[in-house]
Amino acid sequence: MAALLVGLLVGACMAFFGAGAGSITIPLAVHFMHLPYRTAGIAGLVVVLSSGLATALLGWRRHLIILRAAIPFLILSTPVTLIAAKLSGHVSNRLSALLLVVLLLSASIIFWFRHQESERKHDIIRGSLGAVAAGGTAGILGVGAGFVVVPALRLASGLTIAKAVATSSLILAINSIAALSVRHHEMRSIASLWLLALASVAGAVSASSVSHLIPAKLRQRGLAILLFSFAIVTLIDALNK
Repeated sequence: MAALLVGLLVGACMAFFGAGAGSITIPLAVHFMHLPYRTAGIAGLVVVLSSGLATALLGWRRHLIILRAAIPFLILSTPVTLIAAKLSGHVSNRLSALLLVVLLLSASIIFWFRHQESERKHDIIRGSLGAVAAGGTAGILGVGAGFVVVPALRLASGLTIAKAVATSSLILAINSIAALSVRHHEMRSIASLWLLALASVAGAVSASSVSHLIPAKLRQRGLAILLFSFAIVTLIDALNK
């Protein structure tokens, strides 16, 4: 039941924002599925993969996936993902939690203050740095970092927000495959991964049909508050270990 609820929630987040799935999965998997932070990163990758593919498919049907923007991004981010995934075996459970706190706090600040059209200028350097950052977080923490990918895509390619969100879903899914290809041996310890994956797809598909009814600013602020709350809980948990 816990895996089902976690999957539905994070899948919905992926559809609403093109972001947040892995970031939310990890603390929920720790507290409701009783997984250590490093292992919860595998759950995060599985959810990002499944919900990302579902969201990308919907975006493809609506002609929102821009491959000319996705391919250069993947050329930069995927090798970093593979290297980071190799290094993840040397990261302790407590350090994983503290790194997650930094990521969650950063994401909450970005979502709170972001303006939807503010990143639609061209800046190849910042866009490339975003690709590297996304690959690193996917490999080490099991987080897709869509909140980095979306603005980085807009900076590098000048995409509209709708096209950037859809394209980011495809990128996050492919980076997740890369990370899982390195850390696949850890998947055996999570018996409910399939249920988690299916639930995340259901959540993504269900939320995509109503996401346009909620104002974008309200959705961003809501996610910012949620991520900040998870950051505080994770920090307290890490300091008490």
